[in-house]
Amino acid sequence: MEKVNKVTHVIWSLQQGGAEKILLDIVDQTPLDIVLVISSKIDFESSRKNIFFLKGNYLKKLSQILKISKNSGVVFWMYKSICYSFPILFLRKSCGSIHHDLEYLSREKISTKISIVLTLLLHRLARFHIVYVSEASRNNHIKYGFSKLNCSVIPNGSAVVQEKIYLESKKQLLYISRWDKIKNFNLAIDICKKLLDDKIIDKVVFVGKNVDNSNNELLSLLDRYKLKDGISLDGFQKDLEFYYNSSTTFYSISIDHQSF
Repeated sequence: MEKVNKVTHVIWSLQQGGAEKILLDIVDQTPLDIVLVISSKIDFESSRKNIFFLKGNYLKKLSQILKISKNSGVVFWMYKSICYSFPILFLRKSCGSIHHDLEYLSREKISTKISIVLTLLLHRLARFHIVYVSEASRNNHIKYGFSKLNCSVIPNGSAVVQEKIYLESKKQLLYISRWDKIKNFNLAIDICKKLLDDKIIDKVVFVGKNVDNSNNELLSLLDRYKLKDGISLDGFQKDLEFYYNSSTTFYSISIDHQSF
C-alpha cells in the first residue's frame, strides 16, 4: 500500500465560522495538505497556494476532487460537503468532519435537516469514518442513527502557529457568528454583560454575517441589556486573522442554555 503523505480537505466554502477557522489552522501547520472549496465563489482572500476553488459543473468538480486527491486521504467538512461529494466516499479513503452538536434538530433549517438525513444514509452505505468535535455531538448523532463504532472525537481547537500581536492594550473579547437563532445571541450578550460589568474585559467585538447596525432585532437585544454602545458590531469580514490577532479572548456559543 502506497504511503499517504497528505490529506485533501473538501469544504463547501471558507466563509466565517469556527470549522473554517480550524481548517485553516490545520493547513497552516501541515503544508502538504490541500483545501478544495466546492463553491466557485472566492469568498476568502489568501496567498495560500494550497487552497483551490473548484470550477465548472458538478461532474467537473468531482473530477477535480478525484484528480487532486490521488494518493491522499480525503476529509469532507460538514454535511453539505459530504452530500455534494458522495461518489468520492466510495472511491477514496474518506472521513467526515462534523462540527455540529445536533442538540436542537427541530430548530434546524429544512435544508440542514435534509443534509443530515442524507449524511446518515451515506454513513450507512459507504461506512466512512466520522470525526466529531465533542462527546455530546457524537452521542447526539448516535441517538439519531449514526454508527457508534465507526467514529471518533477530536475536540475543537488547534495550536497557535504564530505569535499573537495585540494591537491594543485593552482586553478585547471577540465573538464570531452569523446571525441565527441557534447561535443563541441572548446567552452571548448576557456573558458579555457580566464580563464587562466585572471588568474582566474592556471591549467586545461581534463579527459575522448580518451582525451589524442594520440588524434591528440585534440592536433591540443590545438595548435590553443596556449594551447598545458597549459592543462593536463589525458585520461580515474577510480578514479574520486581523480580528483574532487583535483580541485577547475568543469564545463561541451555540447551545441554548438560559443562564450563564
